[in-house]
Amino acid sequence: MFFSLIYADNMLRKNKNFILKSLKQCNWGTFIEYVSRDLKNDRDVVIEAVKQWGMSLQFVNAKFKKDKEIVLIAVKQYCNSLEHADESLKKDKEIVIEAIKQNGYAFQYSHESLKKDREFILNAVKISGNVLSYADDSLKKDKEIVLEAVKQNGSSLFYADYSLKKDKQIAFAAINTNCFSIQYVDESLKKDKEIIAAAIKKNSYCIKFVDRKFIRDPSIIAII
Repeated sequence: MFFSLIYADNMLRKNKNFILKSLKQCNWGTFIEYVSRDLKNDRDVVIEAVKQWGMSLQFVNAKFKKDKEIVLIAVKQYCNSLEHADESLKKDKEIVIEAIKQNGYAFQYSHESLKKDREFILNAVKISGNVLSYADDSLKKDKEIVLEAVKQNGSSLFYADYSLKKDKQIAFAAINTNCFSIQYVDESLKKDKEIIAAAIKKNSYCIKFVDRKFIRDPSIIAII
């Protein structure tokens, strides 16, 4: 169906019923790119297109990129569709939350104002710790935010400010959700027996990330 449309007569590309039926059957994301200009301006067609593939949003008329209902449908289908939304909707908290529910890294496409919004970030990292990667640098130094991020995903410790990688409470929280996050703690904590023990109890393979002298430490060997 997709390849047929590429070579189809213009009259067929303008046939709304045909296009709507085709969209419902087609999983080729760029399908809407080949419909007539008039149908790219048709709300029914656009809705059906983004339902099938959120990234269709990039091919539609600019007015639909400002349409919250359409953008929300697109983002729910594929989080990175946020990239093609109008700037006014990249700051819409409901839409951005829908994106990060799928993947915290989609937060990179949000408006800069949200990346500096402490309250929003604090709530967002509870959904996906990886939101921290695109938060403003000042918030990567915020202990409460970092703690919530690592509780959700220990690996998000990688994005925390260096000063908080020395924080034992944060290190324990990160290791609790992902023991391999020990590789992101400060070197001083890689020599801390409590931290080492917590990681190795989760997975003995974590020994590779700690100070080498502990490989022969009887108390550590006993845990392994």
